[in-house]
Amino acid sequence: MNGTVKSVPTQVAITFTEELNAHFSGIRVENSKGQRVDTGAGHLAANHLLFTVALKPIGPGTYTVLWHALSDDGHKTHGEYRFTVAP
Repeated sequence: MNGTVKSVPTQVAITFTEELNAHFSGIRVENSKGQRVDTGAGHLAANHLLFTVALKPIGPGTYTVLWHALSDDGHKTHGEYRFTVAP
């Protein structure tokens, strides 16, 4: 994504192309100081493709989303992207 949003998000959601194993997948969101701003409790939707994590109240600034996933067929992947909340 690496974009700017005007509205403060309350969650981060990522849609995957393969079904995930919830026990070995997750999303972590950090502010520019490396402090965690997500609630830590991710949720995998019933379709096993959409993974979401709620955010603590955040303000303007740049945030990094770090994710890791294990698909049901054993394929591991990970990545990250940034987004900015405009003042």
